[in-house]
Amino acid sequence: MRLGLPTRLVFVLTGAMFAIWILAAGSAFYVISHELDEVFDSALQETAQQLLPLALEGLEERDDDDAQQVKTDTIAPHEEYLIYQLRTSSGAILLRSHDAPETPFPTDLSPGFDNVGGYRFYTEAAFQNTYFLQVAEKTGHRRKAAVEATLGLLPPLLIVMPLSAILIWWIVQQMLKPIGRLQRLIGSRDGANLSPLGLTDLPPDLAPIASSVDRLLDRVRRTLEAEKNFTANSAHELRTPIAGALAQTQRLISELSDGPNKIRAHQIETALNRLGSISEKLLQLARAEAPAPNTREVSDIAVILKAVLDDLAGTQSGYHRLSLKISAKDTPFWPVDADTLGIVLRNLIENALRHGDPNEPVTVVLDETGAVRIVNQGPIVPPDRFNDLARPFARGDSGASGTGLGLAIVRALVDRSALRLAFFSPAGGQKSGVEAVLTLDPLKSKEAAPLLGGPPLKS
Repeated sequence: MRLGLPTRLVFVLTGAMFAIWILAAGSAFYVISHELDEVFDSALQETAQQLLPLALEGLEERDDDDAQQVKTDTIAPHEEYLIYQLRTSSGAILLRSHDAPETPFPTDLSPGFDNVGGYRFYTEAAFQNTYFLQVAEKTGHRRKAAVEATLGLLPPLLIVMPLSAILIWWIVQQMLKPIGRLQRLIGSRDGANLSPLGLTDLPPDLAPIASSVDRLLDRVRRTLEAEKNFTANSAHELRTPIAGALAQTQRLISELSDGPNKIRAHQIETALNRLGSISEKLLQLARAEAPAPNTREVSDIAVILKAVLDDLAGTQSGYHRLSLKISAKDTPFWPVDADTLGIVLRNLIENALRHGDPNEPVTVVLDETGAVRIVNQGPIVPPDRFNDLARPFARGDSGASGTGLGLAIVRALVDRSALRLAFFSPAGGQKSGVEAVLTLDPLKSKEAAPLLGGPPLKS
């Protein structure tokens, strides 16, 4: 699963801040360790310098017999961070702290600092290097102090990191708002909406993108308008000549006696009827691809169904195979203009009559839910085949004559309206056939279901 840009920015920025904080803690540990070494070294040296005169004064008060004996402090035992030994130049121990070892420290009798065996030593000399006081401290004590000081940075980190993540998320959301607006506006543009984006307050980085999209939309709009105008004008201009030629052909047929000439005249009549049908379908296609009208009109489904069937009675062969069943108790009203609904229903019914089994009826049902179901018998059609058939001038495998525009017109009108169309093959409850189900789409319609009892929508 790919994360969106805002989420990725929050993760990256929060991770970067966490890494910087860790680097800062590491740098702090180094600095603290260095400073503590200086402080402890100074304390070690100061302790040795102050302790040496006191140790020598204690030796002078002793008699000669006791001068070379090792003496320990008589105070109660306790944990010592510093231990010391007073030694002669030969290395003999004259005095030591109670935690100091009885053996000499493993370091030379050379004044200054030295690190040996996990201890930091400082040696101070007196009486021309006759006596040496050595003070030792465990280096682990220093590391422990540095670690504890650095770990003190973690509690603030645990508090600051979630707050930082929330702050980063809020800042990212605010900064990406123009991109979100641009994304939504571009996403809302389609064949039915090619209007300019109209964004004038974008940041300088995004303004060229919006301008380029507006120019592209304008070119697409002008191209589509030219195509639609050509289709509509051509079809419209052909209607009158086709109607005139058809009338003359029918008159010629009535005047001719039976024979080859009359057969050819009938063939001309069939071709002209087909040409007229194509012209009518092209006009419907131009209408279907035009922007959807902004209307609050509602339509009575039952009335439009009956009107479509009455119109087909005089023009469509096979009309006798149609069977209309209205099961809805109340009259459904849909928020779709009557022309759109009529064109969709007519094309679906014509398609069922033309491509269904010519010996079986075509059933048109307005069921209790307000859905229109058009069922015809015939072979099973694979689901992916319906998408192919909805392309302009695509033809089925039935061999029936047709323009190849019916389902393309239906799909265009359904896409731009509050309708939803689904095909099922085999038909519901049957082993073969095709069922087209026309309903309202709740996502595209302001009404979640067909309106019942009358048209309540008024502008």
